[in-house]
Amino acid sequence: MQPQTTPEIVARPGLALLLDILIAPRRAYATIAVTREWWPAALVVGACVIAQNILTVPADLHVASLTAHVPLPLSGKTVGITAATTVVELLWLVFTWNVVASLFANFCAAGRPVYGLMYRTFFALAANAAVPVGLGALAAGIVIRSRDPSAYHSVYQFVNALPISLAIFASPNNPREADFLSSFDLPAIWSVLLIGFGGRAIGGIKLVPALVVPCAIVFISALIFNWPS
Repeated sequence: MQPQTTPEIVARPGLALLLDILIAPRRAYATIAVTREWWPAALVVGACVIAQNILTVPADLHVASLTAHVPLPLSGKTVGITAATTVVELLWLVFTWNVVASLFANFCAAGRPVYGLMYRTFFALAANAAVPVGLGALAAGIVIRSRDPSAYHSVYQFVNALPISLAIFASPNNPREADFLSSFDLPAIWSVLLIGFGGRAIGGIKLVPALVVPCAIVFISALIFNWPS
């Protein structure tokens, strides 16, 4: 009786990779290891973040008006602030991908010629693992936009329009706490797991450090963008 061999996983780049990272991570990791493809994921995630920020502008302005006790109509200034915020968020996202790539490549190949190759591989892993975060942002934007902006009377209601984050445990009267806890949602956890298990599958990194890196990034991001009071 001949021993059974494990079937070879066929790489599926392009849009198929974006689907695989969601439903077949093992195949996605194999594709990333071969192709190091990151730009389709970057385009999708970037488009989702931009769409979310556009969709949430009316509700965001309404909540900000209530908080500041001053009417904040849609104007060139508010559009500029939204655009600047979006650019900062996208640049920070790419920066975090670089952090993951640098640390994981150091874990695997510090000081060796293969470092550059591993860096590009893990950068692609981080970019593709961000797809759930992008889709989650888009879903939240659609849900928020589906309701009248005047329906949101607090930051707590705004961030819990799609109740999939720790913000559901925040104090309704503490907007900074609600903002901070909203960073820890199901898409972020999904992304952390994809990066952690991807680091182990592609580079043989131990699971604990492979998970600590993305967890730390999520926590630091929450502190930077939503410093709790």
